Amino acid sequence: MKTMKCNVCGHEFTPKKEDRYEAVKPAPLFQCATHYDCFDCPVCGCQIVAQERYEDANKICVAQAEE
Repeated sequence: MKTMKCNVCGHEFTPKKEDRYEAVKPAPLFQCATHYDCFDCPVCGCQIVAQERYEDANKICVAQAEE
């Protein structure tokens, strides 16, 4: 099983699916916001960004069709 390491306190831990949450980085006008999979360090509580998360193309197509 893969582990993550906190860049602040150095604690290594195994991320759990139930602890994953999505963070959003706002975007300038006329651009899409960036979404990230994140976990919090169980020791110091700092946010750890696992990776960028892409939008589901099916949801985007449905939303555009409804407009």
